[in-house]
Amino acid sequence: MRQKFLFILALLCAVAQGAWAQNGIYCSASDVGKVLCTDGSIYDNVSAAEADGKTAVAMIAYLDTENNKGLALALADEGEMNWSTAKSTCSAKTPTVTGGTWKLASRDEWNTMITAAGSYTALRDGFSSVGGTNMQAFLYWSSTSVDSGSAWGYNFYGSGWLNDYKYQDYYVRACLAFDFIARLMSDEWDVVYRQTQTKQWDWTALGAGSTTGRTLGSADAVTYYYVTSNLSFT
Repeated sequence: MRQKFLFILALLCAVAQGAWAQNGIYCSASDVGKVLCTDGSIYDNVSAAEADGKTAVAMIAYLDTENNKGLALALADEGEMNWSTAKSTCSAKTPTVTGGTWKLASRDEWNTMITAAGSYTALRDGFSSVGGTNMQAFLYWSSTSVDSGSAWGYNFYGSGWLNDYKYQDYYVRACLAFDFIARLMSDEWDVVYRQTQTKQWDWTALGAGSTTGRTLGSADAVTYYYVTSNLSFT
């Protein structure tokens, strides 16, 4: 039991410090629109990532905070190609990203990202502001088939969803699907309730915005924060 909570404590300290786990991506809802790097780190833009020696590869387009699932789009197109080549090109895209899988987004995933951006134009034109290349005002393939010979594509010129023959060449922008771990933001410390606990799984007091690693407290007159198994504070 003690080892389990020591592990959670180490993970909590990494979250507080803005560090990144080797087996997951830490982020919060405010990270939508920021760039994701190959090691799972997140920066405001490409320049900031490069200044830290990181390789930014995608812009976060959607975060499902209920299920801890995310979608990000590559910072540039893969080019124009037929539907089958589009799927294989996206799934084989490099470099790899910690905790993520490259793919061609489905119709539902495109709809989700467009809705999250506020409009199709906001998604299409949102990359240049973070150091990427905006999408074309033309049709982009999705991975969703209509039948054996045709598939759905979204026309970012304003025509919405269209279907066409799979042998046609259209634009392709790779999508990164990833799982993430909710990150406690510095401005969320005010929701932590103070408790005086003496159990071995309670933590020593943390100051507002603290990034200092802490150890398990002893049974004395100390204010503790109690962390639940899902890393939310109660």
